[in-house]
Amino acid sequence: MLRGEAMRTEVLQYIVEVDKEQSISQAARNLFISKSALSESISQLEQELNVAIFIRQKKGIATTETGQKIIAQAKSVLQELEKFYTIGYTSPALVDYDEAIKFGISEKFAKAGLNTCLSLVIHKYPRLNLRTVSMNYSGCIDGVANGDLAFAVIAYPTDLDQEISKLIKASSIVQIPMHDDNFVCLVNKNSPVAQKSVISSKDYNEYTMISYGDMVPEKIFGRQKLLLLTELDNILQMVNDNVGIAPLPFSLIKNSDISGWDNITTIPVADSIQRNCIIYSSERPLTTAQSFFVNLYKRVFDKIFSS
Repeated sequence: MLRGEAMRTEVLQYIVEVDKEQSISQAARNLFISKSALSESISQLEQELNVAIFIRQKKGIATTETGQKIIAQAKSVLQELEKFYTIGYTSPALVDYDEAIKFGISEKFAKAGLNTCLSLVIHKYPRLNLRTVSMNYSGCIDGVANGDLAFAVIAYPTDLDQEISKLIKASSIVQIPMHDDNFVCLVNKNSPVAQKSVISSKDYNEYTMISYGDMVPEKIFGRQKLLLLTELDNILQMVNDNVGIAPLPFSLIKNSDISGWDNITTIPVADSIQRNCIIYSSERPLTTAQSFFVNLYKRVFDKIFSS
């Protein structure tokens, strides 16, 4: 075992992620660890097994033939571990909890695992009183800081990293990172931009932007023409009618049915990323029931990106 200890399942997740990305740097960003820590963990595993799982190249890495076999087994172990947790999440609780939990959630997360989590939690803890409040990231931070919310699931573009970090630090808030979310752009098939294989935020200036109303467009998109809406169906209708283009988080699109919109196609956005995280106050630690929901939500949300 590694350094005389039981092998951690995180190491299996590490090699699976590196194999998927074929890049140590990108895998490290996805896993929220440093590149050096990821490289060291993989090197330790290779030394323990006395095999090469990856070959380091000038541009990225390549998985060896032996590495492919190891990673296939790692995926199998992680799948079995997921079944282990599923049994625990869906079985009757040893101790029931009777409390009210009010938490904030960004509208963009509504399709990304929330319904699954609510269903599992309610079945396991039928006496819990859950109340979700949909608001933007700043409202969630204020609510957690003043104690109105037990915790919140928030999303914001990486353009706002410094601003959010200052708010969180000033409010004594703990941040639990989840997978970052690449943006994809919904465009009408008849729009000139539909001919591009990938777009950048610079391309936004040429078109009417259609966005959720809880974003901060002047800080992200500049002062070009904007159409702010609060319902996904309305956004889809506007794109379908070729009114404009709509950059949206990958998780939202992946978990939404846009197949019925014949005039809409999606294009990856090269330089826009959404930060996803769960926050709570360090001055009011999570209860056991709250921790259960938070851990479950993170697991379900992150699974969206590995499926």
